[in-house]
Order: sequence, then structure tokens, then C-alpha cells
Amino acid sequence: MPSETVTAQPKVDCKHCGTAFHPQTEDDEFCCAGCAFVSQLLASENLQRFYDLKGKKVLPPIKSRAFEPRDFSWLESLAREAEREDSAANTATLTLALQGLSCIGCVWLVETLFKRQPAALTVNVQLRDATATISWQKTAGLPTNDAKPFDILALAQTLQKHGYILARVGAGNAGGQSEAAALNTRLGLCGAFAVNAMAFSLPRYLGLPESSPFAPLFDLITAVSATLSLLVGGTWFFSRAWNAFRLRTLHIDLPISLGIASAYLGSLAGWFFSRHDLFYFDFVAIFIFLMLAGRWLQLRAVEKNRLRARAASAIPLTIDPPVDGDSPLPLSQVRSGDEFITRPGQIVPVASRLLSASANISLEWINGEADPRTLPKGATIPAGALNVSPNPLHFSARESWRDSLLQQLTDTPSANSPQHPVANNILKAYLAIVLLLGFAGAALWLANTNSPTRALQVLISLFVVSCPCALGLALPLADDLATSAAEKLGVFIRRPQLWPRLRRIRRALFDKTGTLTLERLSLDNPNTIRAFSNQEKQALWTLTVSNPHPVARSLLENLANQWQPNPSDSSPPEIQSIAGLGVRFTDPDTKENWELRRPDSQNHDTEFLHNDTPVAAFTFQECLRPDAASQINHLRDLQIDPFILSGDRAEKVAATAASLGLDEAHWRARMTPEEKAGWVKELDPEQRSSLYVGDGANDSLAFDHAAVTATPVIDQGVLESKADLYFLGRSLSFIDDLLNIARHRTHAVRRVFAFAVAYNVAAATLALSGFMTPLLAAVLMPLSSIATLSLASATMRTPLLRS
Repeated sequence: MPSETVTAQPKVDCKHCGTAFHPQTEDDEFCCAGCAFVSQLLASENLQRFYDLKGKKVLPPIKSRAFEPRDFSWLESLAREAEREDSAANTATLTLALQGLSCIGCVWLVETLFKRQPAALTVNVQLRDATATISWQKTAGLPTNDAKPFDILALAQTLQKHGYILARVGAGNAGGQSEAAALNTRLGLCGAFAVNAMAFSLPRYLGLPESSPFAPLFDLITAVSATLSLLVGGTWFFSRAWNAFRLRTLHIDLPISLGIASAYLGSLAGWFFSRHDLFYFDFVAIFIFLMLAGRWLQLRAVEKNRLRARAASAIPLTIDPPVDGDSPLPLSQVRSGDEFITRPGQIVPVASRLLSASANISLEWINGEADPRTLPKGATIPAGALNVSPNPLHFSARESWRDSLLQQLTDTPSANSPQHPVANNILKAYLAIVLLLGFAGAALWLANTNSPTRALQVLISLFVVSCPCALGLALPLADDLATSAAEKLGVFIRRPQLWPRLRRIRRALFDKTGTLTLERLSLDNPNTIRAFSNQEKQALWTLTVSNPHPVARSLLENLANQWQPNPSDSSPPEIQSIAGLGVRFTDPDTKENWELRRPDSQNHDTEFLHNDTPVAAFTFQECLRPDAASQINHLRDLQIDPFILSGDRAEKVAATAASLGLDEAHWRARMTPEEKAGWVKELDPEQRSSLYVGDGANDSLAFDHAAVTATPVIDQGVLESKADLYFLGRSLSFIDDLLNIARHRTHAVRRVFAFAVAYNVAAATLALSGFMTPLLAAVLMPLSSIATLSLASATMRTPLLRS
């Protein structure tokens, strides 16, 4: 289908999720059909308080998450296990991962929906960990036989309709303590120790005489507080610096560790030798708390953004056996010859032989081909193929998961981000200068004054006052402010280290299907559905609601945007697949036949039939993102060369390239994942100047060789956990937005470093001259930290970032 350029209208914010998007018409209020569907649902169920609690927070678009086919049958076995854990109790408790949580409004909505379920008792939703702990009353404990039992499948389906997906804890969603969460206890304790140290050192600053009977006690309490702070918080920095040193590399925590250690050891020396001019344990406790707080804020910002990307993967954690009642087999244990079932919408995890009569599969996820294929029994199905049949398919594995190409494509490299030689060189030079000056200055003072105390005072003062606040706190703050600015624009950063790399981008490489084009086919005649009777809409819903075929997904989105089915207690009719042609069903009550099929005529793409009589004909287009052409031209203005790397057919890629004004030298078609990776590696051998934007597993290997990687949030996404960033909405303007933010961050970094150099030169001069006491150093260091943080914040908080 030819690509079509859509004139971009000014951006508006989605009425439901708040994502900025280019509306296709002036009346468009929602960025996708999913957001429109959920918004109508909230209004019909009187749940609009969600928007009051959400406020102006931007959420990920719902897209097809609310009505795509999902198998929740595994929940029943978990619920039965939960009820058996304590057979004597009348209640059962279960903790599940909950995908789609973004704000306090989400928490309220999930809690409200849960409480509407029969026999539901309590729910505890953890926004930070994306989990929900639910408890319900067992059937045996219900007050009457007429009371409805708790139905966990109904809960899962209700939550899905509102955009939230229940999943196993640890299923790419939750489970395991995050690094920031591991700092919570340390940070709280160190805060208490810092307050304690300040409180009991204050009397000495206010003139408490040495002869006071309270002076030794106050000193002891201050020293114990600092020691506990060192053991609880300081060791966190020590261990990280030491582990890096053992690997013969330098870590940002090394200078921080030196500052903490020198300050503490100097305080011990002052305490033991009764030199109160060296006694500043209170500073040690405050210093550790400030550094720990800065690191916690940095880690929390990154982890919060990662949570936003978590969505259910089409890759199953286990494979279902063909025989009912057999236990699922973990994917890691799959071997050649194992038989398994793949449900609609799931990925075939390993290369397999088809045992079902026929199958409709899509290779878009693995090689970029948008058109599904129909394969007969006995055909070889590649790993990564998507089951777009309406029914489960039976396969026999031809390889193990370990040998699967899909395992290689979805594997995240152990090194999440490349090293930065410039930052390393600055850190090495800084450490060398501070250590050299500190020990040389102490040696000179010892030689000239023959006073070890004086020499130690110079050494400690220099180490303390020269603490690398710019590296330890101000730069992470600049990264966090930049990340927050990007989030307001619908772009979520997974690795803050990408900011300096963005400044070096000279080539932008794009996958085609789902990246330059919208991930869903566009229905040319949506008003045809609007004119249907309720019976026809119900039939079309039945044919598409559990059908993952791209055509069915597009029809379902358009239908859901204007109509919702009435709930029914009767079982849904059986959907029959017509090999290579479409799907049909027979209404069990009226015996009428309804069918969605490929027509014989080439004038349209799909026909909707009732008792073999056409009701409607539909045509679809693969559309470019609304601003794709303008963004490609803008990249050229910025001296960034754009390319298309696609696995799709040459004629389709050529049409897209022509719409964007790209000549033949700037696009490649029918590329395998390995060819994409090789092309990127050849184009950017040092991994410094390329931005790669892709959306499928076929782009995964190329991601490993690009300097910066980006992916849109899509329904069958796999690259969110591997990309440097991911973006929401239909627009590609995020690239220009990110480059602007990166420029502001660069200005902030330069100002911070200029201030840090000036401050450290002046402070080091005073310390080496003997005019700096540890007490003065202890006062100047926090002041310099505040000044550095304020400078970084003021530079980043520009009108651009607040818009």
C-alpha cells in the first residue's frame, strides 16, 4: 500500500493521557483510539475523578492495550494456589505486577475498580514498584450461597478495559528491589544521624566551654553519629569506588569516598589529640547525607522513567503444552522437538514446524513486513513470527530457546552504555591534581613547621574543600532536569548518559514500518462503521476483538472509538479461520453467518458479509507519521543525514522514501537484522554519531552499534528495555526537542565546570597557603554545593523547558 504524507496540524494535548499529538482533524481530542475508548468508559461509569487526581501529568497512550486479545487463564491457577496457602483462613492474598500505572489517579482508579468486584476485600497498589496486592473472601467463607464468588479473570478483564494489565511479578514488570529503593533505609538513617550530629555540635559553635561537663558527652554523641553515618551511608560509596578500582577503572564515587574518608579520619585525629580545630564530625554526617540524597534522586528519576516503558511483551515467559492439564514449560527450558501452543497475539519464540492445518502469521515484528502470510501445515515458522490467527496454533520446536534468533535479538547487552573518555580523563586529571597537591602541600608544611597537626590540617582541608560537587551532584541534577523536560514532551529517558552523545549526532537512521509510519493501518472509510446497526457492530466486534490481524486491529480501534458492546452472560461464538481469506462465525441464536474476508476485487482490501451478502467494504493505508516529512527536512537543516533501513519490500520502501524526499542512496530494503547491524557498524564504527530509531526486534542488533537509540511505545514493544529513550504519540518532533534540551544541558555543564574550576583553584590556594581550616572547609563545601546546584538549575529552567 502506498505511503501517504499527512499535513501536520498544530499539536494538542490528548484529553485522556495528556500526550501532545498532531490531530488528523480539528475535532480530534485523543491521540489514539484506546484513549478515546477509556475516556468514554470512565464517563459512562462515573469515574472522572481520575482526571482530577491525574492533573497535568502526561501518561503513556492507551492505544490497543484496552481491547487487544490477552490470555489471563494463568491467573486462575495462581488464585487457587493463594487460596490453598492458608486453608483455615477465609481470605486469600495475591501480589501481582500491574502494568500501566503512572500516577496517583491510576492508583485510585485501580482501587475503585477492584472494590466493585464481588467478594473483594482489600487492595494495596504500589506505584513505585508497579504491583498490586489483592485480598478476597474465599467462596467457602461467603455469608450466603447466593453471594457471588471472587472472579480474578473478571478483574483482569475489567482492568484491561481501563488500560491496566495484570502480570506475574517479575514478568518484565516488577519484582526485585531497585537500586534507589535499596538506598531508602540508608538515606533515612543518614538523615537522622546528620540531624543528631548537628544538634549536639551546635552548643560548641555557640561557645560551650571545654570545662563544661556536657562537652565530652556532646562530642561523643557527635562522633558516634558520624561513625554510624559512615558505616551506613559512606560504605555505599566506598564499595562502589573499590569495585571500580579493582577493575582498573575510575568511578564517580572515588573522589566522594576520598572526601568522606579524609574528613572522618581528620576528625578522629582531632578528637584523639584534643585538636578541636580538626573536630568536625557533624560535617561528615551532613556530607554523607547530601551525597546520598543526590544519588537517590538521580536513581529514582531514571527508574521512574523505566517504569513508564513497562508493557506486556508478546514473548511468552512459558510455552503452553498441547495437552490440557500439563504444566507450562519455561521458555529457557525449551528444546528441539518440544510441542507447544501459541495463542492469538503471541510470538512464536523459536523456529518451529506448524502442526495445525494452516496459520496466519505476521513477520512485521521480526523483519518489518507489514502484510501477514498464510502458511500450510508442515511449514517452517521463523522465531519471532506473530500468531495473527483468531485461534491457538500448534507447533513443534526445531531449536532450543538458547539457539533462537529471537533470544539473540531481545538480549540486552551487559554494558548498558558506552564509556565516556572525556569524562574519564577529566576525573583522572582531577584526582591526580587533588592527590598530588594534598600530599605535596602536607609534606611542605611538615618540613617547614615540623608540625604533623598543621600538615594534617592542610591535607584534610584540601581534600574536603575540593570535593567534586560538580561531578557528584550538579551534573546528575542537570541530567534529571533535562530528563524531566523531555518527559513533559512525551519522551522518556532510560540512560542520562545519552545527553552528551546527542550533541555528536550526524546521522539519523529510521526503520520504516511503525517508526516512520504509524503502527496501525489507517482506515480510509471510518464513517461506514458509524452507519452500521447495533447488530452489525456487535458482529464486527465479535470478529475483531480477539483477532490480532492488523486489519482487524484497525477495524476494532475505529469501532471502539464510537461504540461499546453490551455485556452478555452467554459464551462468545466460535470464530472459524478461513485459511488465507479471513474469519467467520455463526450466531448460535439466529443461525446467521457473519464474515470478514479478503475480497476477490482489487478495489478494496476487506469485505464484511452477512449470510454471504456484502454489508460493507473497507480500504486501508499505511500512513507516514504526520510530521515525518517536515522533520526529515529539519534534520537536513541541522546537518544530520537521514536514512531508512527496512526489512520491507523495495517498492514500499521506495514509496516512503519518495514521500520524504530521500534519494536511492538514503534507503535500504529487505534488510535482515544482521544486515542492519552491519550497515550501522560500517557507517559509525566508533559508535559516536548515529541515532537509530526503530520499533521491532529486527532493529535490536542495530541498536547495539548506534550511539543513541530510540523507540516508540507500541503495543507489541520489545525495545523499550534496550533503547536509550522511548517516545509517545505520533510525532517525530521529539528529535528536535531532544537536541534543544541537549544544547541547554551542555550550557549548564559548561557553566558548572567553569564555576567548579574557579572555586577549586581559589579554595586550593587558600588551603595550601594555610589560611583554610577544616571547619572553614566544612562550611565552604556545602555552600559550593548549593551554589553549583543553583547554577545548574537556573541554566536548565528556561522558558523552553517549562513550556
